[in-house]
Amino acid sequence: MNYPKPPFPEQPQPMPGITDAMTPVPDHGETSYKGSGRLAGKKAVITGGDSGIGRAVAIAYAREGADVLISYLSEDGDARKTARHVEEAGRKAILMAGDLQSAGHCRAVVAVRVRRHRHPRQQRRAPGFVQVDRGDFGRGMGVDLQGQYPREVLPDQGRSPPHEAWELHHQYGVDQFRRPQSDAAGLRYDQGRDIQLHCRTGADAGRERPGQPVELATAYVMLADPLSSYVSGANIAVTGGRPFL
Repeated sequence: MNYPKPPFPEQPQPMPGITDAMTPVPDHGETSYKGSGRLAGKKAVITGGDSGIGRAVAIAYAREGADVLISYLSEDGDARKTARHVEEAGRKAILMAGDLQSAGHCRAVVAVRVRRHRHPRQQRRAPGFVQVDRGDFGRGMGVDLQGQYPREVLPDQGRSPPHEAWELHHQYGVDQFRRPQSDAAGLRYDQGRDIQLHCRTGADAGRERPGQPVELATAYVMLADPLSSYVSGANIAVTGGRPFL
């Protein structure tokens, strides 16, 4: 596929952002992803499923035969478009707006999925590690890291998780957090380059462009495929050739 390469035009948006306002509009697989029934009969909960990677995964899962619950914060228009693609694939779509930092909302998402059907990411780019806003950091950790804790998804195990599993989960988050700190310690970032960095997103990847959401969706399909059941707890580098660590 001949996907666009940077530089891209300046296009700031307030969080959480709207897909149709992006130039160029990302490829979520609306016309490029063709399913083959790999997930027939499965039911999926996709957090952040209104746009970006979440929308691409929802489209891919639906075209592979899965019904989808789309959890999102507040982007109703984007979420409805994702649901339309799911339904056009002949699968069921459920929309649930709410904040995944709320344990009550997490329980509600799972309860609806179980009753009607019988991962989570929040991203915001900064020019460097030292420029990350503390509020954004806290919200991101609340959604991303806490969202990996299985209390709501596995309530029986989640109420009394093994101590070793909790330590591993906690240590992994700490280890991953240390890496950018180490890199940032020896670097100074010029805030005047912020816009330039945004406009050139992906230029330093092996393919000299940012990855399209649909290009990541195939990894999610692989992990959900029953034939991949022996893959567990692995990190898959969908990075365009850039080193993972």
